[in-house]
Amino acid sequence: MSTKTERLVGFYREHLELHYSERTAPDYLSHVRSFLEWSLERSLELTEIRTRDLQSYQNALLGKRKKDGAPYSLGFHHNRLVAIRSLFRFLYQNGYLLHDPARLVELKQKEKRLPRVVLTLKEAKRILAVSLGTSRDRAILETLYATGIRASELANLELGDVDTQERTLRIVLGKGKKDRYVPLTTAASEAIDVYLELGRPASSSPYLFLGDKGGKLVASGTPEDVARTEILRGIWRY
Repeated sequence: MSTKTERLVGFYREHLELHYSERTAPDYLSHVRSFLEWSLERSLELTEIRTRDLQSYQNALLGKRKKDGAPYSLGFHHNRLVAIRSLFRFLYQNGYLLHDPARLVELKQKEKRLPRVVLTLKEAKRILAVSLGTSRDRAILETLYATGIRASELANLELGDVDTQERTLRIVLGKGKKDRYVPLTTAASEAIDVYLELGRPASSSPYLFLGDKGGKLVASGTPEDVARTEILRGIWRY
């Protein structure tokens, strides 16, 4: 790897450490370094990468196999490309590149499962009523609808776990378990941006969603149907 590429990666690492959580930054950097190894094997410097090169790398990822011969999951491909797109967006926005070659690279979306519980008409009306509430409530509603995450997972989200530009949410699964990333809808990303800009109170708390008193949201349970319990039965206490 050339001195110039190392320097640019160093700038990117500083950006990650400043704007992302201590869990996310190392993951992004690891994905980026794996991509740079692939590029180096083809004598491609970081500043020489074009969209077609990234598309070739995307195709190469699809053929990548684990040690046991099993293919990597779609989530693995998604996370790798999210990190690479983050790198090139940073380099372009800070004037290190004249254009962003990753802008046109499409992310393969993960398969979405249908909810196991169908809402009643009364519950659906109450959900619509919630959407007219605060920017925080709207952001929570959109996040739940887009991801189907559990009550405890939503409460534990930190500011560094969300990337609204890449529309990705990081779910921390705890010690000894591999964290996972889930895609956000455009509506969810926009709702979170509005909440962060206009609705979230000034606070030193690392958590994304804060209660009315500025503390962490606490779920009184972790039931299967997140939307029904968080929004409809009001399980949040502040």
